[in-house]
Amino acid sequence: MTLPAPVPTPVEPPAPATPTTPAEQGCTHTVVSGETLSAIASRYVGGEGRHPEIYARPTRH
Repeated sequence: MTLPAPVPTPVEPPAPATPTTPAEQGCTHTVVSGETLSAIASRYVGGEGRHPEIYARPTRH
């Protein structure tokens, strides 16, 4: 007895990752006098040591 070939099940592509941090959500921040990149990095990207990521981002003047 011959069985029919199985029908392939369609596979949906995975959903895009949901932004979880303000930086991933594309927020902006206006730097005020006295703020440091370390403090901004702590608030937006999860750690003072990640301040180079803030420095490397494009700026608007």
